[in-house]
Amino acid sequence: MSQAASMPLLRLLRGALRPYDERGQVALEILEHGDLVRVPVPGKRVFFTKSPADFRRVLTENAAGYQKSFDYRILADLVGQGLISSEGELWQRDRRLMQPLFHQKMLAHFVGEISAVAERTAERWGSRERVCVSAEMTRVGLEVIGRRVLGADVSAHAERLAALIGSCQRWLVDRGAAPFDLARWVPTPGRRAFERERAELDGLLEPLISRRWREDDAGRIDVLSLLKAGAVSREAASDHVRTFFAAGYETTAVALTWVCHLLGQHPDWQDRVAAELEQVLGGRAPAFEDLRRLPTLRAVLEESLRLYPAVPLVGREALADDVLSKVPVPKGSTVVLCFLAAQRDGRNFSRPERFDPSRFLPGGTVPPYAHLPFGAGPRSCIGAQFAMLEMSLVVAALLRRYRLRAVADPELKAVPLVSLRPNREVWSTLSPR
Repeated sequence: MSQAASMPLLRLLRGALRPYDERGQVALEILEHGDLVRVPVPGKRVFFTKSPADFRRVLTENAAGYQKSFDYRILADLVGQGLISSEGELWQRDRRLMQPLFHQKMLAHFVGEISAVAERTAERWGSRERVCVSAEMTRVGLEVIGRRVLGADVSAHAERLAALIGSCQRWLVDRGAAPFDLARWVPTPGRRAFERERAELDGLLEPLISRRWREDDAGRIDVLSLLKAGAVSREAASDHVRTFFAAGYETTAVALTWVCHLLGQHPDWQDRVAAELEQVLGGRAPAFEDLRRLPTLRAVLEESLRLYPAVPLVGREALADDVLSKVPVPKGSTVVLCFLAAQRDGRNFSRPERFDPSRFLPGGTVPPYAHLPFGAGPRSCIGAQFAMLEMSLVVAALLRRYRLRAVADPELKAVPLVSLRPNREVWSTLSPR
């Protein structure tokens, strides 16, 4: 057996004191010490890993030997017992209940709805010369999730929903990173602010849930109709709706923001995608069966997700002793799987900081478990295929009409919360095609 590399306590403390928007860099620096690194967190046994073999072990081969880590129990203060935070029989029941909505056969049903949102977005940009891509993609993500989960239009509340969700997430992540979870026991100022924001979030969502709960489900295909058919309680339904809004919408909205930003920095790839769209679609919106005929678009999305994975890291707690990277991992240890580090590791991808979608075109090679933008194994993201569908349709709608050019911002950084968020607004200039 080997011994895990260890991050010096002083360096960890310095990292904890660095600005909030440098948190992603701190996570990468931890793994400069090795593939598996022991992090000296007081009162906890924490390992960070960037090894694809460890990812396979924890997420697939020995998935039953791990449960979600303590930070998911903190996240439950926001989302309750939704899919992202629940465990055991409850999670298995709810996952089985909702899986049909995300099956490939069902995805075609949503194409028209998503395309309509995407087309409205393109029309809204109209003759603008400059757009805040991050705000626009947030609105797109919330509109789509509102219709998919509730069959409702939430666009009037999009800006406030996004602000509340972001603020709640930030406090919960800060709480999970703290050496001691004081807010679990003490009504700290941060805790009180969180509870006010959580109450406001419920004030926006609960009337929509209640109205939809009373409506007839005939002909409806959305999350709430599945929950009602599965005899899920009204309280549990609220947990699931909060989960989809707090975590589900943002995954795609943030991913789309990074895609637009990268395409705006790489006009050559942007033009290749636009040419493919014109050749295959001839100016019309894509149908579901068209998507497999757009390999360049798919490669661009995958490469963007490699550089900015929708799920940058996940935590698991060992239920029994295990071995990772030839290092003993005792029962009760927290293992943080850092997909972001693996996907920027030169041993997995040549010139890893370079945007090169050709890695994902036919003939390219991607090492197993080195590219996991939505996780892997039985607890992988239930909405992964839906997210790729939404991203494809939105990018297609925008590039058929516009050329994007990223507005340079040297202060722009990626910050891992529930997803890999930009630390500030992301802007692009527009010109018509």
